[in-house]
Amino acid sequence: MDLSFLVRPLQGKLRAPIIARYRGGIALVLIGLLSRSVVARRLKTALLVCGLGLDLAQMPVVFGQSITDDQKHTAGDLANSDLGGVPLLFRTPETGWALGGVFLYTSGLREKRVSPIISGLMYTEKKQILWGVGARKIINGGASSVYAYSELAKFPQTFFGVGRSTLRKDATLYQEKRQMLELGGDHELLDHLSLGGGFILRNDAFASLEPEGKGILGYSLYHGEEGGPQRGVQAYLLWESTDDNYFPSEGMKIQLFTQHYLEQLGTRYPFSTQKLDARFYQTLAPQVIQAHQLFVQNLLGNPPFYQLAQLGGNDLLRGYFKGRYRDRKLILAQTETRYRLSKYWNLALFAGAGNVSHRWEEFGDTALKPSYGTGLRYQISPKQKLNVRLDVGWGRDQGGPQVYLYVMEAY
Repeated sequence: MDLSFLVRPLQGKLRAPIIARYRGGIALVLIGLLSRSVVARRLKTALLVCGLGLDLAQMPVVFGQSITDDQKHTAGDLANSDLGGVPLLFRTPETGWALGGVFLYTSGLREKRVSPIISGLMYTEKKQILWGVGARKIINGGASSVYAYSELAKFPQTFFGVGRSTLRKDATLYQEKRQMLELGGDHELLDHLSLGGGFILRNDAFASLEPEGKGILGYSLYHGEEGGPQRGVQAYLLWESTDDNYFPSEGMKIQLFTQHYLEQLGTRYPFSTQKLDARFYQTLAPQVIQAHQLFVQNLLGNPPFYQLAQLGGNDLLRGYFKGRYRDRKLILAQTETRYRLSKYWNLALFAGAGNVSHRWEEFGDTALKPSYGTGLRYQISPKQKLNVRLDVGWGRDQGGPQVYLYVMEAY
């Protein structure tokens, strides 16, 4: 889970693939409101179905994306700031039952882009805890922004090893403790083109939760088991020409992202990562939309096991448990056909293939891992085209289908 994209402008309106997510099962949320404003009502709508199965990063327009003309007109009737809160109750196989809350102060409601301050706290049945707080300030007439985000986490997780042939029997429960601080900003260079970046500081500590003599962690077999400080810089270049923020039917989103953890800054495991995320959308018929995604990630240097490229989860090949396969290189392609059944209901069919590897030349030595599935979407906000989706995905050697209840599309 990661709250940082509530305030982080990184990747503009493109929802990032680098967030830590917890999926694989149905997440349910019970929501109450502490505010009656339009902003709070839209927050309630966006969170109506999913907790950590939903990236809290993938919030509606009010958290920093451009506001539509209708929204500007409505906001004009309001005060220029608002305070609200949302209690959450949800459940996933990774977390068990969990209880938490998100609190939001938003200023600049009459402006093109708003400036939020957000804080969230989660506690789960499996004794997982996460607290995050962040703020984003719009400057330069809305063309630029700066942000800050801090996070504390204590999360038991599952590790299967490194490589494209990991086994389910090697699943090892371990505990991660993480502190993170991120500072950055963005600027619109041209229409459809933006540049952003910043600094990231984090510290991680790990411990195996398996009985002595069991599991694959705790024996210094994997680089990064000792944890430690990671400090670096990151930047992105984004081209976006889609016709909608949440449910595009035409256009493209292409992002180049780079992140460098530097020894000169005190990093324990110096490495760099580069990502290409290309998404294309086309209307094939009045009720049919085709969406495609190509995602490539490359890591250089000495990355720790917990920052390797990971295949699976809710967005990068549904049907595979997030982190089941991880390594230095990742490549995947996926496509999804979206059929409109009625005003509020949509049907989706999706398929894809991908894999991880230690070196690029090794991709020719093995078949790609297939993924396929289907799902339903219910449009909870017709004006914003914001959907709740229930997807069932299948992957190879996963022990059965993976189920996702989520707000917004995978890509």
